[in-house]
Amino acid sequence: MSSSNENSVPSSRTWNAMKKGIDVFKRGTRWSLGQDSNLRFWYDSWTSNGPLKSIIHGPLTKEKEEIKVMPYSHFANAEDRIIWNATANGNFNLNYAYILANGEAPQFFNGKWIWKLKVLPRIQSFIWMCIHNSIATRERLASRGLQVDTVCSMCNLHPETIIHLLRDCHVAAKC
Repeated sequence: MSSSNENSVPSSRTWNAMKKGIDVFKRGTRWSLGQDSNLRFWYDSWTSNGPLKSIIHGPLTKEKEEIKVMPYSHFANAEDRIIWNATANGNFNLNYAYILANGEAPQFFNGKWIWKLKVLPRIQSFIWMCIHNSIATRERLASRGLQVDTVCSMCNLHPETIIHLLRDCHVAAKC
């Protein structure tokens, strides 16, 4: 069965989910260069920032053309392989995939210091939730699909974000 509109062709839920996930897969993976690599230097994504063609713009000068690049590979004796971009070992990470799928910019944060603070556990949890943008502010609820007004209910002037409530809202500061 063929169709000019692939969305009109019936397909399984698994296949539909795979079609939706291809963008996350492309953004979350890169190639690891192996011995005798067959990757295209300019066009394949083998750096953490994507293909070199999308990173470097404009004509290269004569001296830049003579630069020799020898990328390091953890798998120098192996063939080229696809690895997960966000982990040191190249293994898939569901948390990072979820962040990419939601259109958020991935942020890598080592928050072990939070759990070493000499404060109440509920304060540690609050700090952790603030850093991970997990507090149920109006703007965060709207970004998750709830139909709520994003304007701060205290001052009615600015969007209700964590920073606004904790630092910028003049009404909340008086509480």
